[in-house]
Amino acid sequence: MNKLTNSLKALKPKSTPKLFVIDWDETITNEDTIKLVAQAAYNKKLEYEPKFDHFTDIYLKAFNEYNQDFTSKYGERDTIEKEIKFQTGMQNVEMKSINEIKRLRLFEGIAEDEFQAQANHVTLKPHFTDFLGKCQELKIPVIILSVNWTKLIMEAVLQKIGFKENENLKIMVNELEFVNGISTGNFNESISIRTGLDKLNIVNSLIKQYGKTCYIGDSMTDLLSLIDSDIGIAIEEGSVIESVKKLNFPIKNLSEAEELHKEEVYVGNWSQVINLLNKH
Repeated sequence: MNKLTNSLKALKPKSTPKLFVIDWDETITNEDTIKLVAQAAYNKKLEYEPKFDHFTDIYLKAFNEYNQDFTSKYGERDTIEKEIKFQTGMQNVEMKSINEIKRLRLFEGIAEDEFQAQANHVTLKPHFTDFLGKCQELKIPVIILSVNWTKLIMEAVLQKIGFKENENLKIMVNELEFVNGISTGNFNESISIRTGLDKLNIVNSLIKQYGKTCYIGDSMTDLLSLIDSDIGIAIEEGSVIESVKKLNFPIKNLSEAEELHKEEVYVGNWSQVINLLNKH
């Protein structure tokens, strides 16, 4: 994590990344899709109680209490060190609602294809499909890294636009536990991506493996990875932009950048990212 304070040389736009690591919800998609994962259960269990608000209320209560306590002790999260400390404590917050979902067996009995059917409700941001096609053409690996609860919907969405996982396209996400294609109601404990710190640790491992890495995201769980990657791109209108500003980290519009620096975060859209690739 000491890389967060290191200063590296500028990266010219034509110096193409060796790897793209990309968030899913509201980075690739127009809307959050975790609610679609939950809706698969409620579509099957029409009489199920409690409603999904019960689980979101648990999360919000835990988050608000933790955030208030953190702020009273350490003040605003206006340094990288404070943000790392904050994200370290977010694991307990995230698991409050997850443990309740497991306890009440929300996903028990839901089949894989019932999750996959939710892909019909997902829309993607303009030009992401073109970006993915360009990366496949140039054989630049893309890893989708998400705190979502299953990759089943993601796989189905990618299949609809003509892609599937291969050596240059992978998905890293939490996963439900399935037996014979039916959810047990538990989560697979072999992988846990719940917080921004979890993402950062994975990204740092990937940088060591692949080399020059571009991270693209939109929200708080993406903040540390955006700052620590060789190139960090925040999707325009993403909530993470305000968080970057609070850290007094330099921000530039991707379309106006003549050189790409590790010490800056760029704001852009998928069309502008494609332009970056076209300078290859």
